[in-house]
Amino acid sequence: MLSELEKREDSFDNGCLEKVGRILDEKGFGGSRLIRATLFCYAGFDNKEFVQEQIEAALRAFEYVTRVNSLDEITEVYKNKLVFSKGAIWPGIYHLRLLAFSKSWRNEKNKEIIMEAIKKLIELSPIPSINVLSKGQLISPASFCMHDFKPQFENMNDKEWMMWFHRTEMLARLGMMDKIDKLNQQIEWLKRYLSQHNELFVKRLKHYYFRKWGPYTGMRLEKDWRIEKRRISDLSFRSLLVLHYSSVKQNRC
Repeated sequence: MLSELEKREDSFDNGCLEKVGRILDEKGFGGSRLIRATLFCYAGFDNKEFVQEQIEAALRAFEYVTRVNSLDEITEVYKNKLVFSKGAIWPGIYHLRLLAFSKSWRNEKNKEIIMEAIKKLIELSPIPSINVLSKGQLISPASFCMHDFKPQFENMNDKEWMMWFHRTEMLARLGMMDKIDKLNQQIEWLKRYLSQHNELFVKRLKHYYFRKWGPYTGMRLEKDWRIEKRRISDLSFRSLLVLHYSSVKQNRC
């Protein structure tokens, strides 16, 4: 499959992604080409030229965040919808995944950029849904999991828990957890919770986001959650995965 994706340079995204994906790529929000590059990073191939191009684009998107002091600076209202202003770029979930699963970009300068960008995303959170405007068309970038980097655990619903697990695993793979206080506090909360429940994650989370696999959602590994033990096993595994990558040195992620 990866071989076919690499060979079909100009036609790999024919179909539902073709138009929207290319617009998002062109405008700096990450579309078809970013998704393709992310798939190669999942498989450990971040040395491909087209993957390197997307890594550079991801770094630019996060660097852009560091220069934003208010969302009002980079957004406007169009037909009662919030849209990015012309020239703005912004990282989505695939930018985060791409960097989380790749290593070649990890030097001190780039790690500093990512750290400062995450701090700014925490500061700006909660971030509303913002569309990309192209010739009068409203396009939703892949902002799943990228809205709230400082959630309140006591108020989180099942859907928000799923996004927290996914986002936090990516941030942990980046090696950011012990470098940013707000993220480290979340990890410390998870450790305390597990220690209070025999090292298991026992919250009764049942949202279909956990169970249904797709481009954005899906965390269940057990065949179903009809038996409580299966749900606890899956959620405990995700918790331990987050803690594992939180403690791994960056050069070994």
